Formats: sequence, C-alpha cells, structure tokens
Amino acid sequence: MKGSEKVCGQILLGFEYGYDYGIQSSDASLSDAFFQVMNEYLKPVPKIKPAYLPNGYIFLNGSLVPKSIAVDQTEYQKLVQHLSAKSKMSADGSVLFTEPITWNEANSAMISYIDDTQLKLITILATRMNGQKVDMNIPKNTESQKIVVNKQEVIYIGPNLEFSNKAIWYDSHTDILVSTWDDANSGISKEEFLKMVHSILN
Repeated sequence: MKGSEKVCGQILLGFEYGYDYGIQSSDASLSDAFFQVMNEYLKPVPKIKPAYLPNGYIFLNGSLVPKSIAVDQTEYQKLVQHLSAKSKMSADGSVLFTEPITWNEANSAMISYIDDTQLKLITILATRMNGQKVDMNIPKNTESQKIVVNKQEVIYIGPNLEFSNKAIWYDSHTDILVSTWDDANSGISKEEFLKMVHSILN
C-alpha cells in the first residue's frame, strides 16, 4: 500500500495496484487482487467490475482514496503542507516524496482499462457521497439518454470533446455515485459501451 506521493504538485493518496504501461497479460490476477482489496475497504461494495470489455481492453490499474483524507479537508491540507515543506527543504532538488498514512476505510475507487495500442483508456469511478447532493453534470449540446439496467436508472451521455461515451448512475442503497467513460478517440460504439455497462449492473 502506498501512503501518499507528491508528484508535480499533486497528492496521490491510498492504495494503487496494477500494471505499468507497456506490460500486458491475459492473467486476471492483478484485477482480482485489486477488487479483493476494494471489497475490504470500500463498503457497501459498489457494482463496478465489468464482466465484458470492448475488444482489446485489459485491466491497467486501480486506486482507492482513504475516507479520512477525502472527507476531512483539514487533514488533507496538513498533508499537502507537510509534503510541500519536504520539497522546499530538499537538498538534492527531489520532487517525489512519500508519507505513510494510517487508514482503514476508502471513500472512492477508480479503475482504468487500457486498449492494445496502450493509448486509449476506459475509466470507472465510484465515489461515496456521504449524504451530499448528487449532481449529474451533463454537458450542453450533447446526446443524453435515460435507461434502466437491472432496476438501476442510468444516464448515458454521448460524444463530446472529452469522451466518446459516458454513463452515470447513483445507487441510493449504498450512497455511491458511479461514472464510467472512455477517451474521445476511443472508437467504441454506443452499443459496445452500453454492453459493458450492462455487464457491470447485471
């Protein structure tokens, strides 16, 4: 498990597991290992594991963000300041620092799948809302459609400059908002993308 890393001014927190770019394998052990950890730390466990992926896509990596940091901005800012101070005091100009943190509950999970060209991604993000208002932003002048999959209402959003396909749903039983999207140049059809969404929710 990683604690936190300051990279180019950003803080990466929590647990990350997966392939490095350039490594491919048909072995599902990395995917299974990540979901096993997610099921332990993110509860109630969200439905975000696809049984079907568009042709050529494989698991790349998954990450979890601790609830203590995601919900408590004071703790997050303390960590940012601590790592910033380390960077400023670095004698050799280092910009990468780690700081162990103790946590036992995740607030969100993000999973990425990469295609066989290693250039295109599908991302799935699940975030516990902690009672906050759910805002499903739909870009203007884009196709949107409401569908129902296994009794779950899903909003599908069509192509724009950021993605080719996107789907969003909120599970009121778990208080978790899920969104999944591909790259704008993915070449994935609406039918293929929704087939993946169906495989997650069925």
